Amino acid sequence: MFKATKIAAAIAALTVAAGAVSVAQAQEAPQPSFNYVSGTVHQVDLDGEKLNGFGIDFGFDVNERVFAEVQYFDVGDSYGEYFGSTYVEADLDVQQLYANLGYKVLEQDSTAVYISAGFAYAKAKYSISGFGSESADDNGFNVQMGIRHRFNQQFEVDANLRHYDMGDDVNDQELALTGRYYISDEFSLMLGYTAAGDDVSYTRVGATWHF
Repeated sequence: MFKATKIAAAIAALTVAAGAVSVAQAQEAPQPSFNYVSGTVHQVDLDGEKLNGFGIDFGFDVNERVFAEVQYFDVGDSYGEYFGSTYVEADLDVQQLYANLGYKVLEQDSTAVYISAGFAYAKAKYSISGFGSESADDNGFNVQMGIRHRFNQQFEVDANLRHYDMGDDVNDQELALTGRYYISDEFSLMLGYTAAGDDVSYTRVGATWHF
């Protein structure tokens, strides 16, 4: 009886220890980041026209399942040409903003499957020296679904599909892929590519602070 009790106690102790190890391993598994601030350099290919500029991304967890994200960029280009003895310069500037609230549909191991929706805004301004300028802006909504996976402590990938609708002439889909390399738990370098419709794409590189 005494021997059986000792064996049972040993099995119980091993079970508790194994459970503690499993919990510790699960806690140590790297998770994809939803709390961050990124600064980026953008290059947008707008139907063959290369526009360069900067971008800012910001995200944070509202609770365990709900998160918020904001993405903004401002890009432009200038070029000039002589018409006789007169030099004419043209400038094009494009801005875009998404502000979304999202929900993590599935969060398991090092993977998060999510959906989000929110506000979409775009503005384009074109000016020619001596002739003035014109601008147009549109706003509407966007919906997004994606998957974010942390392979290990160093590498994370996010792939998502977004539909945006800002009026009859400004609605399409975007397919985006972003990779992160973590220098430390708090800082990472990022590289991303987005294809939007048939004639728009952009690449971005940047640095991110995770909190």
